[in-house]
Amino acid sequence: LLSAVLLSIAAGAFYSATAVGLRRDSESLLMRVIGEPPLITPFERNSTEVQLPYFVVTTDSSGKVTMTEGGYFTLTSRQQLQDIVTACLGQSSALDQLEDSNLRYYRTSTENGWRIAFVDITLEQSTLQTLSRNLLLLCSGGLLLIFLLALLASRLSVRPIAKAMALQQQFLSDASHELKTPLTVILSNSELLLCQHASLDRKQRWLQNIQYEAQQMQSLV
Repeated sequence: LLSAVLLSIAAGAFYSATAVGLRRDSESLLMRVIGEPPLITPFERNSTEVQLPYFVVTTDSSGKVTMTEGGYFTLTSRQQLQDIVTACLGQSSALDQLEDSNLRYYRTSTENGWRIAFVDITLEQSTLQTLSRNLLLLCSGGLLLIFLLALLASRLSVRPIAKAMALQQQFLSDASHELKTPLTVILSNSELLLCQHASLDRKQRWLQNIQYEAQQMQSLV
């Protein structure tokens, strides 16, 4: 149970750190492209900046939407663009994401309307889904490995106890057998001593047998 909790905490922390990092990258891109040119060039070589699919639109007082710039992002229709902007303006937060469109946005007000930057988070969500699946498989494999190691360790730790118990049983069996023989001799000879017609020599021999077997028992004990 402790291993499962620790693995879950580690996996959750790694997932959270990755999710925060990806979100920070996309938000950083939005903060840069929301401003005026110079623009970010998609796939720019030797660039240390985040390169993600993005586009920027402006709206005027009449509600007209104009795409001012973008990087490797294609919209199928102007109505789709209008729907995205409408959904964005309907949000209470200036920086958030549109779940239905897989877009994260950042908007600022202008003199005549709004300037809105959008970035595609499809890759971010796909990365997090893949990461969560891999972490789940990794944690499951880790727990299985820990269970097998614990099972092996428990068997190895129990083996000396089982051996000790077997030796104890063997000792009791051997001791019982060794004690039964002199006890039998002592009891039989003591009964013979009660015989009234036995000679003194025989009684002396029986007493010697009793003494000998008693000494053997004492040595064994």
